[in-house]
Amino acid sequence: MNTVSLGVVHTPMNPEVTPELMARHPLGRMEEVDDDVQAILYLEQASFVPGSASPTG
Repeated sequence: MNTVSLGVVHTPMNPEVTPELMARHPLGRMEEVDDDVQAILYLEQASFVPGSASPTG
């Protein structure tokens, strides 16, 4: 079984981006919905992926 573990996603429900929030993220930006979609599509399309939890944020 594989999972995608979501972080703080930039959406209309969570629109505020502050320097303090950015400092908590290793990439220095908020997670976008498309980041999660791409991770899920990868798992769906891959022919073989050993079981793992993939944090996206």
